[in-house]
Amino acid sequence: MVGRSRATYCRMLRGGRGWSTIVSCLACVVASLARPQPARGSDPPTATLHFDRADGSTCSLEGELRQGVAERMGYDPFRTGAARALSIHLSGQGPYRGELVLRDASGREVGRRALEDADCGALKDALVLAVTLGLDPLALVRKPAEAPAPPSAALEEAVAPAAPPRVTRGVVVEERAAAEPSQPTTSVQLRVSLGAELFVGLGPGDVPGPSGSIGVRYGRFGVDVEGATTISGTSGGSSAGGAEGSVTLGTLLPCYRVWESGRAGVDLCGAFTGGALFSRGSDVSRSNARTDPVFAAGLRAHGEWRFTRALGVAIFAQGSIPLEHDELSVDVAGAPQVVWKTPSASLTSGLSMFALIP
Repeated sequence: MVGRSRATYCRMLRGGRGWSTIVSCLACVVASLARPQPARGSDPPTATLHFDRADGSTCSLEGELRQGVAERMGYDPFRTGAARALSIHLSGQGPYRGELVLRDASGREVGRRALEDADCGALKDALVLAVTLGLDPLALVRKPAEAPAPPSAALEEAVAPAAPPRVTRGVVVEERAAAEPSQPTTSVQLRVSLGAELFVGLGPGDVPGPSGSIGVRYGRFGVDVEGATTISGTSGGSSAGGAEGSVTLGTLLPCYRVWESGRAGVDLCGAFTGGALFSRGSDVSRSNARTDPVFAAGLRAHGEWRFTRALGVAIFAQGSIPLEHDELSVDVAGAPQVVWKTPSASLTSGLSMFALIP
């Protein structure tokens, strides 16, 4: 009856306001202290700890968790071969997620809870509190010199499936829904990539070429500087000849992450391009070489997928409008004939491998 009374008061504490909250809190503490306790010579509550961390998660705190629980309980409750088994699984890269499962001696699951926080240290504090209350509900009010209480309803209060609130840094916050999309990390990262691109409309012919970029990422924002060059392409020309040329470009890409889930993400970027078109005559009696400026502005849709925390593959498509127009012509019977000119729009697509540092 004492245990049932205490559970009722704790539910009142979660939902109460003002003086009702204070009264409920005092009643909860009194009910807890009134529970019969074993003699000092009884065995302390223990459990076997199984700790694992998902690939790519940047939050590793097994040692800190063990130390924090030991300080809370006044001894180390994690023993090899203990009757009960506590499993803790960490995942995520910010926010971080910790899942706790407690099983009794028969292997039956008796408690489960999932905690989540954007800060790894804050998640550790919440896990320490949940584990302590699950293994020994009276550990927080017992003097360190006293023997711990015997195993009770393992995590039924600390990790009860229906309990929505959690405590982080002393503030009660609502548990986030499991389906909520993960948020990008808020640390500054250097991004380096190498790839290949296909250029349509920036010079004679539709030609590929290598590319590389370097930039930074912070939260949902990023800025890249990309350099690319093409192989030589040839225009359709005429019976009198044609033109061939290659393009060397530099592009500034301010980006914003519009969607992210797990290891996949989509960015929308502005694209501001400047460079040069190097051209010359093709199949003509006398070829002249020339260099013309290339300027364009547009938008780029960029998708990426990481197969590790630091390495991944990206694909993009970009549409641009030229800010500088060029014409290439050949001399036919003393009159110039245009064999290529800058189109009203250009398209660039590419595939690359990238690395995030750190």
